[in-house]
Amino acid sequence: MLKRILETIRYYREECFCEHVAKLKTVDVGSEAITVLDWRNPNSGHYAMRFLFERNFIIVTGDLGEAVFELTELAEPSRVAKYDIAYLHSKLRCSSEGFSSFCGDYALDEIKDNLHLRKRSLVYQRLQNEAREASSQRYWNDALNSMSEELCELDEFWAEWMPYCGDVYTNQMEAILLGIRMAVEQLNLK
Repeated sequence: MLKRILETIRYYREECFCEHVAKLKTVDVGSEAITVLDWRNPNSGHYAMRFLFERNFIIVTGDLGEAVFELTELAEPSRVAKYDIAYLHSKLRCSSEGFSSFCGDYALDEIKDNLHLRKRSLVYQRLQNEAREASSQRYWNDALNSMSEELCELDEFWAEWMPYCGDVYTNQMEAILLGIRMAVEQLNLK
């Protein structure tokens, strides 16, 4: 999993964002200000993004999708650049892409590690089949619910953590955070 994340970051940094230029401006709107951060290649519109930082909201538009994040503090580019992806994703209120997806292999690894299941056990084999069949988190959760009796025998609290196994961030989510970080770095914002 870590290898995939590092490869995604490398790809966006070296292939997609390598010629991007950050432009920052503040627009006064009555008694408030909106910070606009444009992140784009001046010679192309590919992978262009615009970030609006308004009060405790971040509004993202561009080639990688649209999203609205609601923070618990003032939204500032330099502050957001320090977030980890899990925290930023937890602040996602709506998006065109969803920004997370399901990975059956990752789900199985998490479950095996948490329950110390042997690969030869019947429950693990059934989970493995269901993970291969599941094309989304919803289908995975349906499969888990159909196995609830077996899972309760392994862990009475399975429903509190197992449905989230296999939930991975999409490349778009990683690119949004990387774009903010690279723009803040380029602008020398502290």
